[in-house]
Amino acid sequence: MLQLDDQFLADCGLESLSNHDKQSLLQAIHLEIELRVGEALSEGMSDAQLDTFGAIVDRDEGIIRSWLAMHVPDYLSDELYQRIEDGAPDDVGELDLLSEYASMAWLSANRPDYSQIVQAEFERLKAELTARRDELLG
Repeated sequence: MLQLDDQFLADCGLESLSNHDKQSLLQAIHLEIELRVGEALSEGMSDAQLDTFGAIVDRDEGIIRSWLAMHVPDYLSDELYQRIEDGAPDDVGELDLLSEYASMAWLSANRPDYSQIVQAEFERLKAELTARRDELLG
């Protein structure tokens, strides 16, 4: 699992940033990784695939239930769903659980290389930050 934390910044040579700057940079890094991963994942996908995934992420209940019924009708017995449900806080609603599960199941079906893409973008950004360390500390 990727960790965006003080250790990540230290690995990039940015441990001397103020706490405020660390938090701001970590938030920016998180957004940048999401953007880069999204762009990489969308390469080669159809508009229909992108629309479906977007609807799942946006918690469109009709799309989620329809996609699950068609692709994973027995999701309640799926180990992944059970882990998500077991790990969720008590106040998390069913739609949030379904959205989380459906997005992971969709990625597994449509982009089985998701983990590798995330890792590659993470390492690429880490290298860029390390190379720009002096400028960022300046």
